Amino acid sequence: MPGATAQGGVLNCNVSSIMLVGTGNGTFAWSGPNGFSSTVQNPNVGAAGIYNLVVTGTNGCTSTATAMVTENNEGPGAQATGGTLTCTNTNVTLIGSGNGTFAWSGPNGFSSIMPMPMVNVAGTYTLVVTGTNGCTSTATTMVLYNGTAPVVSVGVEANLPCEGGSLVINSSSTVAGMYTWSGPNGFTSTLAEPSVTEAGIYTLVVTAENGCTGSASIEVMRDECGGECPPIFTSCPSDITVQCADDFSPYGEGGEPTLRDVVLIGDDKDKDKEDKKCPAIVDYGWYEELIGTCPYVIRRTFYATDADGNTETCVQMITVIDDIAPIFEGTIADITVACDSDLDNVEIPAVWAYDECTKTEMPAYMNVTYVDGECPSEYSIVYTWTSVDYCGNMSETAWTIHVVDNTAPMIVCDVADMTVFCDEVPEASDCKAVDNCDPNVHVIFTEDKQDENCDEGYMITRTWTAMDACGNVGQTVQNITVVGKKDDGKGGPDEMTVTIAPNPFRHEAMIAFTPTQSGQAVIEVMDMQGRKVAQPFNGAVQQGMPVRVEFKPERNGAGTFFYRIELNGKELRGRMLYQP
Repeated sequence: MPGATAQGGVLNCNVSSIMLVGTGNGTFAWSGPNGFSSTVQNPNVGAAGIYNLVVTGTNGCTSTATAMVTENNEGPGAQATGGTLTCTNTNVTLIGSGNGTFAWSGPNGFSSIMPMPMVNVAGTYTLVVTGTNGCTSTATTMVLYNGTAPVVSVGVEANLPCEGGSLVINSSSTVAGMYTWSGPNGFTSTLAEPSVTEAGIYTLVVTAENGCTGSASIEVMRDECGGECPPIFTSCPSDITVQCADDFSPYGEGGEPTLRDVVLIGDDKDKDKEDKKCPAIVDYGWYEELIGTCPYVIRRTFYATDADGNTETCVQMITVIDDIAPIFEGTIADITVACDSDLDNVEIPAVWAYDECTKTEMPAYMNVTYVDGECPSEYSIVYTWTSVDYCGNMSETAWTIHVVDNTAPMIVCDVADMTVFCDEVPEASDCKAVDNCDPNVHVIFTEDKQDENCDEGYMITRTWTAMDACGNVGQTVQNITVVGKKDDGKGGPDEMTVTIAPNPFRHEAMIAFTPTQSGQAVIEVMDMQGRKVAQPFNGAVQQGMPVRVEFKPERNGAGTFFYRIELNGKELRGRMLYQP
């Protein structure tokens, strides 16, 4: 066989043709897409597809192979984003994206290979991204320029009254923005049309959103007074409508009148009062009268008197809207008490109401209601105070005593754990229950016995349970150890051997014995006067199971001690000698 092999390749934007590589012993015959054929061993091709190679050996035998030619002409996907230049943003960062290398071009010969170059000239910018396969992708973006500055104008020149008074300066701008005024004596304002009281030059600067600014100025002058004095009040506060909680004093929203100035003639500041243009104002104030209710009206009269005794007044009417309910004072947090508490000793809070509008105390009416709880011994006592002001605004507050029952019944029963013989098990006690709030609590008795085997012994568990109406549970449990039949006189404690080691002893002694029967055993140690000084053991024992306990005197000093071992009502006694 001639052993044919064939190898293709990849076409892309940089490679428009590739060489097919064929091997074998014999003559070559290629065929492929678009009617391609060739007898050259390694022909060049420019189309993607499957190419077949047949190699014919000198013996007439043939061998075939195939080669794949693929095409990768995918573009790198260029994208470009520009921005807007303004008076404050003098630079814009172009944002380019794509898979490959970057090449920017733009106005004034601009070029860059950075993905995100910074520019400061408006115009069209072009991005060319070249991929690793030689393919390119192009995107364009615009950088705009917004440098429009506001055209600002202010009102024509105007004069302040000859003494005192104020003047509102009108203004306009072709572009919305922030207003900043400056003027004499450190005057500043951010209003579009501020009110001024001083003569001088006032300048307005309007800053648009793009950071561009425009400005205009106006000169404010003061009128000459001539030979007559102007009125004492050159302006009076306008009538207003306010909420009762607002500050409508003359120093708040109410405002004060404007009085004429006292100006000296010429530049001589040391002339007497007679040389002044107008007499000085020697007294100034106001008083108020209340008219009607809901809404009520305050008539505020301002008065002023000059040195010549001339008195003038101006009146401001203030309509006060009262839609605010009274507020309560003296309220406290809710409390929780037990159902058996003495409620007569609970102190009820002293709650009262206050009307903010009239600045007066208002009546507060109390009402008491009882609300049932989730069980018979629980409930709530709700104290509610209501107050209504002169305009009918009503408010309400509440204080609650929560009465709860969370105490379990107490079992009244004289029972205790015990150890008894099989034929001496006592009857169950008749236990009662007492509850602090529920008078009708019943006791449920249950008894649990293990397998009753008098020879081996067994356990009895007796339980008395009581639950009140609120689900609180009280319980008493008695454990009875049944140890066998009563001693028949054989194998009693008299036959037990008791060992004290060592005896005499210096530090402690070991008391040991082996019970001859099962039951309840107690070991006690007495002094020479028969007073009990220790009880090393008190518990159940099993026949034939040794019991060992340690005894150590609490005080130093030699002496004699007596031990007593009681088993099922019978006892053994002996002596121990302490020699420290």
